[in-house]
Amino acid sequence: MFTRRPDVIKVGTLTKEGGTRLSATFPSQRVCVLLTRKLEYYQPLTIKLHHGNEQTKLGIDLNDWNLVVHVKPGYPASAEGGLSVGDVLVGVNGDEIGDGLATELLSGSSSTSVNGVCKLRVLRPKGEVPLTSAGSRRLLRRHGGWAFAVLPNPRDVAQPRRSTFVFVAETESDAEEWITQVEAAIRSCTLLDRGRGGAGPVSLPSTADVWATLIHQ
Repeated sequence: MFTRRPDVIKVGTLTKEGGTRLSATFPSQRVCVLLTRKLEYYQPLTIKLHHGNEQTKLGIDLNDWNLVVHVKPGYPASAEGGLSVGDVLVGVNGDEIGDGLATELLSGSSSTSVNGVCKLRVLRPKGEVPLTSAGSRRLLRRHGGWAFAVLPNPRDVAQPRRSTFVFVAETESDAEEWITQVEAAIRSCTLLDRGRGGAGPVSLPSTADVWATLIHQ
């Protein structure tokens, strides 16, 4: 998964708190992808496409890491509840794509079941956290796991009020590995940005300010 994509540092499943009080209380599992400049998070979905017979194409164009870059109108993928540009294919009819290409499975006999339904496992993008000049915090245990927060530079966030993103790993060691690699990515892209004449690191809030923000989100 994502092995063909450039600049990927780490991929894994974390629990993520939402930006509202309700979604923070009832967080969701997300597949998280740490890149050199941002942390993306995706919602895992199973999508069933009814395409009649194996001669009927699904109507999608993919790049070389199985990202949907185009959905053709009038084809099964464009139906309500179908695929969207930005989705990443990770499985076809129970077969994991892994390091391969989705087109290899879609063009084979496994792309059609006996009732003309193609079942796809996809990752749908839900958001991203810019890392340049960002901050990070190790938090206390919550939601049955070990939490950490990423605090992006306010200038880089689409929603200015969304100043803190909280992620929860199942184990303390997994949380420590995530935050260590996130902090390394923050340092790397921030130094690179400063070297190109960008703004330096911003003043980050204290731990008390972080908790105050979390309580009021």
